[in-house]
Amino acid sequence: MTAAPAAGFVIQPEDSAAFARLSGDFNPLHVDEVAARRLQFGGTVCHGVHLVLQALETLARSGALQGRSLQALSAVFHQPVHTGMAVQLSVTPDTAGARSKIAGVVDGRAQFTAQLTLGPDAPAPAVAEAEPEPACTALSPSFPADAAAQLALAGDVPLRVNTALFEQLFPALVAWSDGRAVAADLMASTRIVGMRCPGLHSIYSEFKLQRRAAPEPAAAMPYSVARVDPRFRKLRVTLQGVLLEGLFEAFFRAPPVAQRTLAEVATLTRPGCVAGQRALVVGGSRGLGELVAKMLLAGGAEVTITYSRGQADAERTLAQADAHGAACRALQLDAAAPLPAQTSAALAQAGFTHVYYFATPAIGRSAGGGWSQTLFESYCRIYVAGLAEVARAAAGAAPLHLFYPSTVFLDAAEKGFAEYCAAKAAGETLCDHLALDAARFTVHRPRLPRMKTDQNSSFLGPEADDPYPTMARMLQAFCGWQAAH
Repeated sequence: MTAAPAAGFVIQPEDSAAFARLSGDFNPLHVDEVAARRLQFGGTVCHGVHLVLQALETLARSGALQGRSLQALSAVFHQPVHTGMAVQLSVTPDTAGARSKIAGVVDGRAQFTAQLTLGPDAPAPAVAEAEPEPACTALSPSFPADAAAQLALAGDVPLRVNTALFEQLFPALVAWSDGRAVAADLMASTRIVGMRCPGLHSIYSEFKLQRRAAPEPAAAMPYSVARVDPRFRKLRVTLQGVLLEGLFEAFFRAPPVAQRTLAEVATLTRPGCVAGQRALVVGGSRGLGELVAKMLLAGGAEVTITYSRGQADAERTLAQADAHGAACRALQLDAAAPLPAQTSAALAQAGFTHVYYFATPAIGRSAGGGWSQTLFESYCRIYVAGLAEVARAAAGAAPLHLFYPSTVFLDAAEKGFAEYCAAKAAGETLCDHLALDAARFTVHRPRLPRMKTDQNSSFLGPEADDPYPTMARMLQAFCGWQAAH
């Protein structure tokens, strides 16, 4: 049969926060905007189980679940749904109406799909009442590296639902006879994935669940690891809930990339090699910008780093600079927004000799490999307009030395990155035009290779290169920075 007309929903940050209190899954990938910048997807993404329950909520509102019981439910999460994205649902039932395929689509691309099997109405076991879960940061810091330890992982998590939060998020599911039990089981599974196994560095991949032959009340969901595939950093976990039983699969992903400390960089740097330089490192609170800022500080430069939201990241670098006796300060600057007059004035008065422009958003493939004007404009806001505003504000009487890191993605087209490459190329063109005003600017715009940063950290694919050797060569060519001998 043909798919039913699409219905849609949007999960906002406050919805994800409420779902975390309901489910007990407080993984920062979903609820901490600052911490999530350093994780796999460059920002917060919706809980996969939240998406599935929201899809069931939509079906419940339509009356499709009334008088029916859930016999089986499976889901595959193909791509993350970033918080605040509009999701369109399509539901395709079979001819008998017992099975339906659900697709959650963003920008024309299915981000998740689910299979739903319904049967005649049947009693569902009761689920215990619970208080909203308090915010939790006690996550497992890493998945065991030893295969035997991985296979030995087992435990249980509570099976309970807070009625007030459940009604707030899923009012239609409240009236479905299976709604409370289904929600309890699915939410326990996301609590396992995000908080226990794999824990902090995890990605929920899929689940396959069926109705238990004899559902009965239970206080907790037991789970155990059944299989681990180290090639793909993937594990399979079996579980048994109050209504459903089966398995889920999840990836244990790479942790955030930690750049070298200033103390480590100082041992590799010739002291005083860039003394007298007054540097502005835009985006210097993390990633390549953080590394370059530390290299300049180790070489004796006076450095100002900027951050958009990562004040804590910036303060860690300031603390390292203070311990090293280096001159460093931090400035809040959001390159994705027009430069405020006050910030522009501060840049003009600072007397910078050099600007290193490492501002960047999260970079990913566009949906379906097509063209997204919205995505292109968001990149251009940072790589072109933001660059132009910072360069104009910081330029003084003497020529300003501008470092704009471009990308080798421009050397060979790769499907899905058209918007990113077009914006980066526009930034290069802007640099070339700035360089025409030789009295105000000298410009260096190298195309950087793929290097190990938060942007390139992945649970699959080749490992990126250490950025230090590349940036050492780049800084030597640009400003005379020198390695220790």
